[in-house]
Amino acid sequence: MNRVVVSIASAAVLFLGILGVHALLRREPAAPRGTDAVSAPQPPKEGGMAKPPEGTPAGKAMIEPAPEARTPPAASQDELPLARGDSSLVFEIQGSTGEPLEGAKLTLLRGRRSRAVDSAPDGTARFDSIEAGSYSFTLDVEGLPGLVSARQVQLERRAMKRVPVTVGDFTLSIAGRVLRRDGTTVEGITVRARRIVESPREGEVVRSEQESLAAVSRRGGAFEIRGVDASEHMLRTDASNGYPAVEKQARGGSRSVDIVLDAGQAFRVEGRVLTRDNEAIPEAAVFPLGERDRGVLSDASGRYRLDLHLLNAQSIVVLGCVKEGYREGRVSLRLEEIGSAESWELDLVLDELGARGVVRGVVSDPNRAPVAGETVHIQSPSLTLRYEAVTDPSGRFSIPDVQVASDYRLSIYPRRGFADYSQTPIDVSEAGLDLEIVLEGLAQGTLGGVMVDPAGARVPHFTLWVKSLKALGSSAAVTGNAAGEFESAGIPEGELVFETRSEPRITLRGVRFDPSSPSEVKLVIDWGPHTVEGFVADDSGQAIGGANVQMIWASSADGQASSSHRTTVSDASGRFVFSELGAGDHKVTVSSPLHIPAQATCNPAAGGPALFLQLTPRPARGEKKPRSP
Repeated sequence: MNRVVVSIASAAVLFLGILGVHALLRREPAAPRGTDAVSAPQPPKEGGMAKPPEGTPAGKAMIEPAPEARTPPAASQDELPLARGDSSLVFEIQGSTGEPLEGAKLTLLRGRRSRAVDSAPDGTARFDSIEAGSYSFTLDVEGLPGLVSARQVQLERRAMKRVPVTVGDFTLSIAGRVLRRDGTTVEGITVRARRIVESPREGEVVRSEQESLAAVSRRGGAFEIRGVDASEHMLRTDASNGYPAVEKQARGGSRSVDIVLDAGQAFRVEGRVLTRDNEAIPEAAVFPLGERDRGVLSDASGRYRLDLHLLNAQSIVVLGCVKEGYREGRVSLRLEEIGSAESWELDLVLDELGARGVVRGVVSDPNRAPVAGETVHIQSPSLTLRYEAVTDPSGRFSIPDVQVASDYRLSIYPRRGFADYSQTPIDVSEAGLDLEIVLEGLAQGTLGGVMVDPAGARVPHFTLWVKSLKALGSSAAVTGNAAGEFESAGIPEGELVFETRSEPRITLRGVRFDPSSPSEVKLVIDWGPHTVEGFVADDSGQAIGGANVQMIWASSADGQASSSHRTTVSDASGRFVFSELGAGDHKVTVSSPLHIPAQATCNPAAGGPALFLQLTPRPARGEKKPRSP
């Protein structure tokens, strides 16, 4: 065994209504779940744009397993009609192309109470004389899967509220291949899809039975998940045959989604957690970074034993170690150093925290009203320490046991309505620190426009996520209708960045938004009807499987910069495919560990034969690199 010593600094509710003589089975969806903040690192730079730390409420998408998708409990006989009141709800139901949907059955739910209404010829479903409060709903449309509200509708007293409901096109599919890292295909792998839901609007609907969105890879590794809409989905494979689960985001309608499985091996890291004086530290948590739930605790002698599953594609494993009263530590294991060893001895040395103080304060808006529910992050680069706290209803927060240092940075990434806040340096002494933080308000407005492909054709039902460079902690969905037109409220002022969260990775910059003088914008995105196929071979003509292939497109016009990025791998025959492409020049780059990368440029709209990229072997050590022709 090798040895190394490293010093590292309303529960789901079932509705059985008796309306007349009909028994109806109903489920009430809960409001979308939030995400808990888990860390507060310095926001990294990506393409020159700072981003909030992962784990912040607005920084992490929700993969909505939604209570409405669960199997309901045993039937209940106590469903009641909706309570009477002085308010009204009018749902305006339309199809994916904007036409009113007549005869759609909308069931409004509140606790054990419900009422069902069929939509009129103009697509409206009215609920008059109901009480104020929070409502969810289900929607049944002939020929479509069951749908449920993605969030609750809030109704005030003596109000008449209209809620638009657009029913998507659930006839799309997500198709692709399941491959090993070397490009050979894998049969019999189950691939599941679940729609990604973040900040849903009132009236937005999702499928109720998402468990049905699955497919098994067949001959040639091909899979196809049918019955999705045009939104973004998280794909996840079931762990099988020695392959751990893999996740990949994809958009409904995508036809060339390749999922690469990495075989791996069991591997054990064990050792002791010690102080610098070589004293054992019991009950210290040791875990793979980012996977705290897979961690173990050291025993009374400080000894730990952590079993991992290493993927062939990995080059580094990062372990974290935490214990109250000690500085958090991290260590990187380079797998090339480990080689074929099945275990590795690694002693972890933690430093005790020195003098400590309390950082407390209050967060308010420009009118000195308290701001609740915002996460306050502080980080010291010199100590590599991070702390965080969430403001209470009075806007107050308190972070105890902060190690003394003079280089802390305080950051807040508000969820809505405020600009990002930062303050540095912050000097924390044993006497503690009291702060008064006033967030800057951001003007918001309605942004309208149209999405088009590079040739100017309108792109229907496409979703981009938009954020202001002044407020990176919050984002909003912008979704085009059947004509590619969109109108989104609550967009903050400043320079905007639009992006997708699945492949293709599309980014648009350069739109400056002033809510006081809004204007229509045209967003050019690389999404269209074209396909590019290619082959990768070595200089002898032998197919190269498992080569990494990326395709990049970029365009600039009218002060806007738009780009797209796609990736895949070549299969055992050297073949690769990119689909849903727009017109214009796309650069394709192919790389392989044993070969020198090669590039080609193509215009998907021009047609023509498949691309052929020939890779030259990398020279052995001491040999000169061959000159490019």
